[in-house]
Amino acid sequence: MPNMNIERDWIENWRKSLVRLLGPYARVIPEQQIIALKNKVQEWIQDATMVHVRCKECGWKGGGKSLLTAANPFSINDTITGCPQCSSINSTIQVCDVHNCWEDVCAGWPSEEGYRQTCSKHRLMRTALKQL
Repeated sequence: MPNMNIERDWIENWRKSLVRLLGPYARVIPEQQIIALKNKVQEWIQDATMVHVRCKECGWKGGGKSLLTAANPFSINDTITGCPQCSSINSTIQVCDVHNCWEDVCAGWPSEEGYRQTCSKHRLMRTALKQL
Protein backbone atom coordinates (compact mmCIF):
# COMPACT_ATOMS: atom_id res chain seq x y z
CA MET A 1 0.00 0.00 0.00
CA PRO A 2 2.82 2.54 0.51
CA ASN A 3 3.36 2.76 -3.27
CA MET A 4 -0.30 3.70 -3.76
CA ASN A 5 0.08 6.53 -1.23
CA ILE A 6 3.21 7.80 -2.96
CA GLU A 7 1.44 7.72 -6.33
CA ARG A 8 -1.64 9.45 -4.89
CA ASP A 9 0.56 12.16 -3.27
CA TRP A 10 2.40 12.62 -6.53
CA ILE A 11 -0.85 13.02 -8.49
CA GLU A 12 -2.19 15.55 -5.96
CA ASN A 13 1.05 17.58 -6.10
CA TRP A 14 0.84 17.71 -9.90
CA ARG A 15 -2.85 18.63 -9.70
CA LYS A 16 -2.01 21.57 -7.39
CA SER A 17 0.70 22.72 -9.78
CA LEU A 18 -1.68 22.44 -12.73
CA VAL A 19 -4.29 24.50 -10.85
CA ARG A 20 -1.65 27.25 -10.45
CA LEU A 21 -0.88 27.06 -14.18
CA LEU A 22 -4.32 26.46 -15.68
CA GLY A 23 -6.74 27.70 -13.06
CA PRO A 24 -9.62 25.90 -11.35
CA TYR A 25 -10.34 23.71 -14.39
CA ALA A 26 -7.31 21.59 -13.48
CA ARG A 27 -9.10 20.32 -10.37
CA VAL A 28 -11.32 18.13 -12.55
CA ILE A 29 -8.61 16.69 -14.81
CA PRO A 30 -8.81 12.88 -14.55
CA GLU A 31 -5.89 11.06 -12.96
CA GLN A 32 -5.17 9.22 -16.23
CA GLN A 33 -4.54 12.54 -17.98
CA ILE A 34 -2.24 13.72 -15.18
CA ILE A 35 -0.26 10.49 -15.46
CA ALA A 36 -0.11 10.93 -19.25
CA LEU A 37 1.23 14.46 -18.73
CA LYS A 38 3.90 13.13 -16.37
CA ASN A 39 4.93 10.55 -18.97
CA LYS A 40 5.10 13.20 -21.69
CA VAL A 41 7.31 15.44 -19.53
CA GLN A 42 9.61 12.48 -18.84
CA GLU A 43 9.78 11.81 -22.60
CA TRP A 44 10.76 15.45 -23.21
CA ILE A 45 13.47 15.21 -20.58
CA GLN A 46 14.88 11.99 -22.06
CA ASP A 47 14.96 13.52 -25.54
CA ALA A 48 16.88 16.51 -24.20
CA THR A 49 20.08 14.46 -24.18
CA MET A 50 20.21 14.27 -27.99
CA VAL A 51 20.91 17.24 -30.27
CA HIS A 52 18.25 17.52 -32.99
CA VAL A 53 19.09 19.02 -36.37
CA ARG A 54 17.32 19.82 -39.65
CA CYS A 55 18.88 20.25 -43.10
CA LYS A 56 18.10 23.61 -44.70
CA GLU A 57 18.64 22.14 -48.18
CA CYS A 58 16.55 18.94 -48.24
CA GLY A 59 14.53 19.09 -45.01
CA TRP A 60 16.06 15.95 -43.46
CA LYS A 61 15.45 15.76 -39.71
CA GLY A 62 17.35 13.69 -37.19
CA GLY A 63 19.79 13.41 -34.35
CA GLY A 64 23.13 15.14 -34.48
CA LYS A 65 24.84 11.76 -34.12
CA SER A 66 23.58 10.86 -37.63
CA LEU A 67 25.44 13.73 -39.31
CA LEU A 68 28.38 13.04 -41.57
CA THR A 69 31.57 14.60 -40.18
CA ALA A 70 35.06 15.17 -41.53
CA ALA A 71 38.10 17.29 -40.83
CA ASN A 72 37.93 20.64 -42.58
CA PRO A 73 40.69 20.66 -45.23
CA PHE A 74 40.98 24.45 -44.98
CA SER A 75 41.15 24.74 -41.20
CA ILE A 76 43.10 22.12 -39.30
CA ASN A 77 41.19 22.60 -36.01
CA ASP A 78 37.72 22.63 -37.54
CA THR A 79 35.22 19.93 -38.47
CA ILE A 80 32.65 20.11 -41.24
CA THR A 81 29.30 18.37 -41.13
CA GLY A 82 27.19 16.96 -43.92
CA CYS A 83 23.57 15.99 -44.22
CA PRO A 84 23.24 12.17 -44.35
CA GLN A 85 20.46 12.45 -46.95
CA CYS A 86 21.67 15.06 -49.47
CA SER A 87 25.36 15.35 -48.43
CA SER A 88 25.11 19.14 -48.35
CA ILE A 89 27.98 20.60 -46.31
CA ASN A 90 27.27 22.70 -43.19
CA SER A 91 23.59 23.01 -44.12
CA THR A 92 22.10 21.73 -40.87
CA ILE A 93 20.73 23.85 -38.09
CA GLN A 94 20.03 22.91 -34.51
CA VAL A 95 16.35 22.60 -33.66
CA CYS A 96 14.32 22.33 -30.47
CA ASP A 97 15.30 19.41 -28.24
CA VAL A 98 11.66 18.54 -27.43
CA HIS A 99 10.44 15.26 -28.96
CA ASN A 100 8.96 15.73 -32.47
CA CYS A 101 9.49 19.51 -32.47
CA TRP A 102 11.60 20.69 -35.41
CA GLU A 103 11.41 24.47 -34.89
CA ASP A 104 14.59 26.56 -34.79
CA VAL A 105 16.28 26.95 -31.41
CA CYS A 106 15.72 30.38 -29.90
CA ALA A 107 16.65 29.86 -26.25
CA GLY A 108 18.97 27.84 -24.11
CA TRP A 109 18.51 27.28 -20.41
CA PRO A 110 19.99 25.13 -17.65
CA SER A 111 17.85 22.37 -16.19
CA GLU A 112 18.40 19.64 -13.64
CA GLU A 113 18.94 17.20 -16.51
CA GLY A 114 21.48 19.41 -18.31
CA TYR A 115 21.43 22.37 -20.67
CA ARG A 116 18.30 22.62 -22.84
CA GLN A 117 17.97 24.22 -26.30
CA THR A 118 14.36 24.96 -27.21
CA CYS A 119 12.14 26.92 -29.58
CA SER A 120 10.04 29.84 -28.40
CA LYS A 121 7.00 27.61 -27.77
CA HIS A 122 8.90 25.18 -25.54
CA ARG A 123 10.88 27.90 -23.81
CA LEU A 124 7.64 28.44 -21.93
CA MET A 125 7.88 24.81 -20.79
CA ARG A 126 10.82 25.90 -18.63
CA THR A 127 8.62 28.31 -16.73
CA ALA A 128 5.91 25.70 -16.28
CA LEU A 129 8.34 23.06 -15.05
CA LYS A 130 9.89 25.47 -12.54
CA GLN A 131 6.45 26.00 -11.02
CA LEU A 132 5.69 22.30 -10.65
